[in-house]
Amino acid sequence: MNRQATIDSQRRQKENKKRQMDITVMQEGGKTGEEGEVGEGNNISPALDLTHLQGAFLLFLLGITVAVVMFIAEALVFKFNPSATG
Repeated sequence: MNRQATIDSQRRQKENKKRQMDITVMQEGGKTGEEGEVGEGNNISPALDLTHLQGAFLLFLLGITVAVVMFIAEALVFKFNPSATG
């Protein structure tokens, strides 16, 4: 009798755990039992969601980075080959 009670208790624990996981997935807007996809109306947002201001700032940083790299490259070319002005 005790062994059967233990088996039943373990089964109930597994069922409760699965039910709780399904509830958690539903609360997060996903689908139970399968992968949700972005844009299907299930409230899953993309991993990286940028505003226009953030995008403009990142482009600005990219521009500065490219300008600095070009400046350093030009300085190195001039240092090792002074006749290469232009």
